[in-house]
Amino acid sequence: MKFLFSLLCLLLTLSALPAQDLVLGPETKGKRNEIIQDIIHHDETGFYALRQAVNPMRGNAPIIEKYSSKMVQIYQTKLKEFTSPLFKDEGYFVFKNRLFIAGSRKRPKQKETDYFFREIDKKTGQMTGNHTDVGTEMMEKRTNIPELFHRISQDDSKLALFLNDAKPRLFRLPGTRNKKLNYSKFTLKVFDDNLQEQWTQRVVLPYDDSRLSVLRFDVDNQGNIYLLATYRPENWRDLKRSKKPYFSYKILAYRQGGDKVDEYDVTLRDKYISDITFDINKNDDLTCSGFFSDKFYGSLAGTFIFTIDAKTKKITREDTREFDTSELSLFMSERRARKGKEISANFDLEDFVLRSDGGAVLIGESFYISEVSTTDGNGRTSTTRYYNYGPLIIVNVNPNGKIAWVTKIDKRQRSQTTAFSSYAMAIVKSKIYFVFNQSIRRRSNVIVASVNADGKVSEKEMYRVKDEKMRIRTPGCEQIADREMIVYGEWKKKFRFGKLTF
Repeated sequence: MKFLFSLLCLLLTLSALPAQDLVLGPETKGKRNEIIQDIIHHDETGFYALRQAVNPMRGNAPIIEKYSSKMVQIYQTKLKEFTSPLFKDEGYFVFKNRLFIAGSRKRPKQKETDYFFREIDKKTGQMTGNHTDVGTEMMEKRTNIPELFHRISQDDSKLALFLNDAKPRLFRLPGTRNKKLNYSKFTLKVFDDNLQEQWTQRVVLPYDDSRLSVLRFDVDNQGNIYLLATYRPENWRDLKRSKKPYFSYKILAYRQGGDKVDEYDVTLRDKYISDITFDINKNDDLTCSGFFSDKFYGSLAGTFIFTIDAKTKKITREDTREFDTSELSLFMSERRARKGKEISANFDLEDFVLRSDGGAVLIGESFYISEVSTTDGNGRTSTTRYYNYGPLIIVNVNPNGKIAWVTKIDKRQRSQTTAFSSYAMAIVKSKIYFVFNQSIRRRSNVIVASVNADGKVSEKEMYRVKDEKMRIRTPGCEQIADREMIVYGEWKKKFRFGKLTF
């Protein structure tokens, strides 16, 4: 799942918004083996981008670039400490308006990996200060490398880190792109706003490596950590072979410095959860929402929303609502909709916007992988993998669980890479904006689509790819102000940024 927005206030009243205006920055020629991966921070002086080598064998040292508000490069700084193959950057995060890099250092003789984070000086792009140690994990095999994840509380007062063990097994949720690692051992750490460690806990779950998969974790304003996970019983393989339900969902809560552990079973009585996420609301209660099906992980029949009281562990509100015929007909023929057919299972829940009144907006995206095999005259067979990103489903759920509206944004993206597919999103007053390549072809258009508080969809062609020679790379797009988004595009060796004003 993409980055999940935490308690964004989606206003329910419409307001007048100006037309979208795109201003492109200067065109720049980059090195063939380097690409800009992401915009990692922005402030009143400009924005910061991460550039990395396409082929790590040629050097994997990350490069921090700063650009002015007019999209002119101010500096380009290579983090030389990471030139060694023993070092690896594990991600970037912003805490109290300070930019940090998380890193790791392998010690092959000891078969261990040390994890740490350091601050990046925004004036120079260089690392500054001392290492803050996170933990050490064993490496039983070269491919078993631990991973480090981070989350920041809604009030920006707590930093939480999740470091998994080095023996994960891959688990893919059926019909989705969401492949996650199974964790039976991991370390949790929480820091306060002065980066002083509040607590650390080494967790060993009472399940073997094949039975629990952590999908997401979060931290509340009190420093309590919550994990959303899939759970499989001991005989889950037999159940899978017999095509019976073989997993369910749990939320694990670690409170009082990790000493108090609570488990929440997440179920919907006689229905199956197709996809789910959660967020922590202003009372530190858990709001869960997603899609459900009448079949086990087969398709989408409707949506649900419920709240778990953090203190009593009881569900204080639970509502489900099936899609009606008019909503189903957006994604299938009217004949199939009248028969009550469910929507294809290829939709993944990608974004979750928790409304200020307790409602939610769910955004799902169609995705599947296809393969094409060809055989040459000598009998040699080659297989090409394609990543297929399809339409979006947007569902607005009221606080009482009733669906206010369901709408669809159509797109068709098929490519051997995922770099130019999917979408970028911005929230401006009562509207949600989506920026995407209509397709990955040269004659494609770059589209800005908006959905207002009534569910009405408007689309506008931002430009034609063949005219501007710029295909949008969606991970490099970032909302930097209430009405502004930085978009990033590439064409062969050339790249440029643009500023989109809503």
